Amino acid sequence: MPLAGLFKRKDLRNTRVDSSTNDESFFSANHARTEASLDIPTAEELQTTSRTPPKEPKAHAIWCALRANPAAWLAVERYWDFIHQVDPWDPNVDPTVSSQPLVYRPLSNAEAEIRLLTILPNEPPDQNGGPIRCTLKRVSLFDAPEYIALSYMWGDEKEKRAIVVDGHQFSATVNLYQALRKLRAGRDPKIWIDAICINQQDHEEKSQQIQRMRSIYARAKQVVVWLGPETSNSNLAMWLLERLSKPSDDRMLPDPAYTEAIRERSSNAQPGRFAEAWKAFDDLFSQEYWKRVWIIQEIVASKDVLVRCGQKSISWSDMEKAFWGKKSELNMFNEWADADSTTQDTHPRDTHQLFDFWAWKKSIASVEPQPLLKALIDSRRSKAKNPRDHVYALFGISSDSSTLIPVPNYRSSVEQVFMDLTVAMIRANGNLTITCLQGQTGMKRYNTPSWVPDWSALAEVERPWLFKSVLENNVKFKDGLATGFGALDESYKLRVEGNILSVSGRFFGTVDGLTTGISNTGETVGEMIQPTVETTAYTNGHGHAAALYDTLILAESSDASQKDGPTDLIHYLTHPKGKEVSSAKGHTLLATWLAANSTFKICGVELSVWTSKHFGHHYQWKNRLLHHLENKTSSTQDMHTYMTAIETVLHGGLRLMTTSLGHVGMVHPQARTGDHIALLEGMSTPVILRPCSDEELGADAVAIKGELVREMKEARYMAGMTIETGILSYKLVGEAVVRMGGMGKDFQKVAFPFGTFLIH
Repeated sequence: MPLAGLFKRKDLRNTRVDSSTNDESFFSANHARTEASLDIPTAEELQTTSRTPPKEPKAHAIWCALRANPAAWLAVERYWDFIHQVDPWDPNVDPTVSSQPLVYRPLSNAEAEIRLLTILPNEPPDQNGGPIRCTLKRVSLFDAPEYIALSYMWGDEKEKRAIVVDGHQFSATVNLYQALRKLRAGRDPKIWIDAICINQQDHEEKSQQIQRMRSIYARAKQVVVWLGPETSNSNLAMWLLERLSKPSDDRMLPDPAYTEAIRERSSNAQPGRFAEAWKAFDDLFSQEYWKRVWIIQEIVASKDVLVRCGQKSISWSDMEKAFWGKKSELNMFNEWADADSTTQDTHPRDTHQLFDFWAWKKSIASVEPQPLLKALIDSRRSKAKNPRDHVYALFGISSDSSTLIPVPNYRSSVEQVFMDLTVAMIRANGNLTITCLQGQTGMKRYNTPSWVPDWSALAEVERPWLFKSVLENNVKFKDGLATGFGALDESYKLRVEGNILSVSGRFFGTVDGLTTGISNTGETVGEMIQPTVETTAYTNGHGHAAALYDTLILAESSDASQKDGPTDLIHYLTHPKGKEVSSAKGHTLLATWLAANSTFKICGVELSVWTSKHFGHHYQWKNRLLHHLENKTSSTQDMHTYMTAIETVLHGGLRLMTTSLGHVGMVHPQARTGDHIALLEGMSTPVILRPCSDEELGADAVAIKGELVREMKEARYMAGMTIETGILSYKLVGEAVVRMGGMGKDFQKVAFPFGTFLIH
């Protein structure tokens, strides 16, 4: 590269070096550094565990040289055998090994005891290291010796390898066996490993140790993350991580290789010389280990983490730099500043798989760690073999877990664990909105009441606005009538009896009409059902248009009287200009939904009419639309933003509905016509409830319901209540978003019925 060209490069424009310098050594050094730093290895060059001759010329030459040297090749063969556990040892014929199961001595809860594992040294090399022999020792966390803790994935429990623990044969999963061999070779100190150090057959001990899990990892000298043995491209991934962790040298000069790699990762870049390295990176962070829910606590609670894969390792602090860079250096690459953004959608090194360990580490270090509900939502894509672990694995890193889950209990059924947690959350802060955390399919894996979320399947909810509403929990419905009745009689207040949730609230009509929903793949879901009611609850055509505008994006009420207001965009969706924007910006999901529901009637007018011209006040609307079209750039961006917001709602599976009282809203994908819409005490959003008969409930539920209703009526009679309020039985379906603002005067006078809802 010519020297003049070197200093024309934009990746060097913010360095502190004056480009007018005449120091020839400076030019020479930087020129050499540029060429060297752009030497990108291939995965094959870095692979060390393959017996197949590599195709890459340089690696092939090395392989041939080794093959020609018998002593060197023997060392390679032994190393390959060591990596792949080709071990002739048979525990069944070893007289030093007992075939009886390992007997665990009880741990003292008062002394906060744990067990630590010591791996005994290698046996002679001619036995390929020999069997893995370990000893266990009980220690108190109060004065425990220095130890490391292992964070790993158990792996397939059907495929196991034999090790020796305290003279007894012990079955370890293959992945754990591989980790133990690696740890033994490194002469690591005492180790804590859950599969061995906890008696997995003792539920009481497991419950006690879970409560100490955070302390175990926090007090460890180091936590070793074991990603498994070397793969065909894992060494290349580790090379890239190391390169990304050092974006500049000691003189703050940017590394051209770093710059090129980041630029190549940006969303609009073509694959370049780093394509293979980025593929290896994605493969490394797509491993099942990163999806395991237990690793969240193991990593965020630790003070020092080392990530190991095969022979390679990288510290967590360097991996953090590799993901996020250094803020002080971001200005050096401002041409690609968007690519170094830390947002999930634009960060070039984001895998869309990783839990946000970094934010949670800061939360743990702060005086205000996050609540369990946020931990459950943030970790919703994580996996666990035992459904209870979706809750128990977060016990040590949330602020209120000890209140909501006094003692993790593996003896309790999954249904009981999920129900107990839901009741505890509701009683702790009155947040009934959590009952709306229902999956899009409406299918229940466990036999829980309809109002109990499946805490192991929150990934199936994926409605960000609902998560926000649940977490904020600060705009809860307060009804003066409910408060008054509640002051007179306790039976109007929230209570749980058996599997029945009893709560008071208002009835806002029934679901009358429904559009189809749409799947993430762009296919229509459900059946479009035309409304039977053509009256409107809103003041006029424009008021209804404003309600429709807000409803499609779940927005707060817009000012319908504002001149040239944003609500005009609703009439732009299928207008030729809107179709042009939709096609140019790739809004195929919205286009599919609009086409599938073009004949759906709202206030007697088809959706295609609402989205292409105004129902009333045509002249005023025409002037507004022309005003928008005068500024092409502004109108295009506004339309793109609005369409994106609608598609976000549609991605959540919600369906547009009309109600029996003339409102419009968006509802849970499993809603049906005839379902009731209610706003309950303690909720921040209306809810869809489905009336259910005694035949649907079963004999036990009917008996509990009958006793509950009798108690309520007696209590209200004794309290002198002369007003009869309804007591009805329902199944909860999910949330609804109903546009109540802008109602006409007649509808503003409607006294929405008040009653008690028994939700089963």
